[in-house]
Amino acid sequence: MDNRLDMETAVATVLATVLMITVYIYLTGEMGVPDYLEVQICAIIVTVMAAIYGSAAGGLIPLASYLVVQLSYPRNGALTGMIFLIFIGIATGHFAVRFRIRSGNFKGISLVDYAVIEALIAIIVWVCVQPISSFYIYKADLRDTLNTGVIYCGLFIANAVCICLPVLLLANRLFRKRLEEAEAGNQSVL
Repeated sequence: MDNRLDMETAVATVLATVLMITVYIYLTGEMGVPDYLEVQICAIIVTVMAAIYGSAAGGLIPLASYLVVQLSYPRNGALTGMIFLIFIGIATGHFAVRFRIRSGNFKGISLVDYAVIEALIAIIVWVCVQPISSFYIYKADLRDTLNTGVIYCGLFIANAVCICLPVLLLANRLFRKRLEEAEAGNQSVL
C-alpha cells in the first residue's frame, strides 16, 4: 500500500467523508448523541480507512468532513477534534504500510504491533495533546480536560482493539483472497 491518492483511495475517501458528515450532523444534531460517542465513531472511521487506504485518506477524510460540517452546522470544539482525527489518520496510515494490510500479510506479531501503535497514538493524542490544546485554545480547566482525555484514550484503545482490529483482519483476508485469485488467473494464462 502506498501513501498516495489513487482512484480507489479517492472514492473511499469521498465515501468515508460522507459517512463522517452524516455522523457529525445527524447523530449529534438530530439525535442528540453525546460528543464523546460522536468522536469515537469518527475515530473508528478514520482509523479503519487510514489503515486500509493510507495516510492521504487518513488526513483528507477528517479535513473535508470538518470543512463541510463547519459551513452547514458550526460547533465549538470541532477544530480540535478535526486536528486530533487528522493526526490519528496520518499516524495510522503511516504505520499501516509497515503492517502490510493491503498485501495480505497482516497476522502474527503485526496484530500486537498494531494494538501497541494504536495505544501509543491514543495516549499521545488524548492524554498529552488534547488537554494542553483545550487549555490554551478554549481556556478550559486542565484537570477536566485531562480527565476527559483519559476517558477518550480508554475508549479509543477499546475501539481500536475490539472494532478496528477485526475489521482490518477481515479486510486483510479479502485482500489476500483477491491476490490469490489474481495469481491463479496469471498461472492459468501461462
